[in-house]
Amino acid sequence: MKQIAIGLALSRALVNSAQAENSLPEIEVVNTDNQRWHFRQVTVNHTAAELTVFGRMDAHLRYGLPRGHVDIAAWSADNELIAETTTDYSPRLLTRRASRKGGVRFSAKLPALPGDTVIKVAFHRDEPQQRQNPVHDQTVAR
Repeated sequence: MKQIAIGLALSRALVNSAQAENSLPEIEVVNTDNQRWHFRQVTVNHTAAELTVFGRMDAHLRYGLPRGHVDIAAWSADNELIAETTTDYSPRLLTRRASRKGGVRFSAKLPALPGDTVIKVAFHRDEPQQRQNPVHDQTVAR
């Protein structure tokens, strides 16, 4: 029994030292004025070659999530941009079931980053598309 306790203590020390070397970056959510949506559970998962940023977005209203994408940027401690990417959220419609599960999902991959990095996550709303009738000289219906 004593050997098991010693083995657990040693393995715990190894895991804690490995986690100290691979410290995860800080996450900052950038909010805008008058937004009707919010981020939930934004997390970073660290593997040997890359970081995966994932989370969920929710809104107070069922149709509160407009068309857009999630911007993700990694900033150094000196406030210099290291890496950036964008990702869409899915599903595109915030259904009641998705809202109960915590909102719509998003995820993106970044290269391996130092531990003192700050990852900023923001929602970027797409500009509304204006519908136009095509105008051209060679109409088929003539």
